[in-house]
Amino acid sequence: MVQKDEILNPLVSFTMAVQMASEDRLRTFEEIVYSRNTIEMLMDSLGMRTGTETSTAWDELVDKTKANIRTDKSGSDSFTMRFVDSDPVRAQRAVSTLARLFIRTRLQAEYQRNEYTVKFFEGKLREYEQSFDQSQHTVLNLLRERAQKLPGGGSSLTQRFDVVSEKIRETSDAIRDDRRAIANIGLFPAAFRTDRGRAALSELSHPEIPNGSELRALVSAYDSVMIRYTPRHPDVARLESLISGMLERTRVVMQSQVDLLSGRLADLQRNRSEMIQAITQSSISEKVDQETEANYTFYQQLYSEMRVKLEQARIAQELGRNAEKGFVIIDPARVPTKPTKPNRVLIVAGGFGVGILLGIVSAFIAELLDSTIRSPKEIEVYRKPIIGLLPEGVRHA
Repeated sequence: MVQKDEILNPLVSFTMAVQMASEDRLRTFEEIVYSRNTIEMLMDSLGMRTGTETSTAWDELVDKTKANIRTDKSGSDSFTMRFVDSDPVRAQRAVSTLARLFIRTRLQAEYQRNEYTVKFFEGKLREYEQSFDQSQHTVLNLLRERAQKLPGGGSSLTQRFDVVSEKIRETSDAIRDDRRAIANIGLFPAAFRTDRGRAALSELSHPEIPNGSELRALVSAYDSVMIRYTPRHPDVARLESLISGMLERTRVVMQSQVDLLSGRLADLQRNRSEMIQAITQSSISEKVDQETEANYTFYQQLYSEMRVKLEQARIAQELGRNAEKGFVIIDPARVPTKPTKPNRVLIVAGGFGVGILLGIVSAFIAELLDSTIRSPKEIEVYRKPIIGLLPEGVRHA
């Protein structure tokens, strides 16, 4: 029996989070378990493919294996699996493998969805950021003209505004770079021997990245070992473990930097908004073009809302990386000590009961179909003519 432990999204309201968690999270359970891809991976794990089967024989074997699977959903978040086989050890392996395949397939679908969602929101955020920057540039030019009419020319205010805007740009770039590095760290340890993983390690070995120099030395040693040995060599596993530990420490440091820079960015943006408000509310008779001001407000709102949605998507992505721990094996599969079938006691008792029932029914039918006359009274009942009379016997005096 397996149950999923749902983690509520901290950025949504409690009521909405409970509603999301109460949905049928196993609505694709049977579609995944009984899919041909899952059945074939299960058969490969059990060593049932010999390579000599014809396509027809393989299809029959797939259907037979599928018929041996028994599933039951106890609710919206728990399920039970059974597998019938003549070999008890293979039955236990089949159940464990099938549960693992379902969890991996389900989480892979969720991970891909989260990845796509983050990429989509990042693209929309860049699009809104460009529109917001353009409208902001237009508004700023008009506001600078208004600031020049303030007492003292407003040069000090515009200079401070330019400094704050430059700091906002630098901080945003730093946050984007750190988040890219954190996303690269999230690829491991699965991406050690992939091209994408090699490119990610190269970026993470940059001296400006925390622990970058130490990571570069480990990666260099890892490359030299991979040239000489196979991936199963103990030195390869040792270096991969060291690199994974280094990446995890780097991720913690960079996440702290992102949190710190995010707070600083929020303060800078708040200061810039206060400056803009101070200029727009100045006692100058000239007014900024209403359409330009409306566009600026509109794109600012879109940009702010998209940032919140992107943060929500990133949290869901981060939770999804460790989502496998959310599935709890309540009752692990065990090797059965006795066969589930045939049940000899049930077969004997059932055969005895069915035999008695058939015997009674057969006797009743035979009695109904029997037309033999056994007594004189039956002659009167059937109104048959008497042809002759045979005495029962001769009595002697």
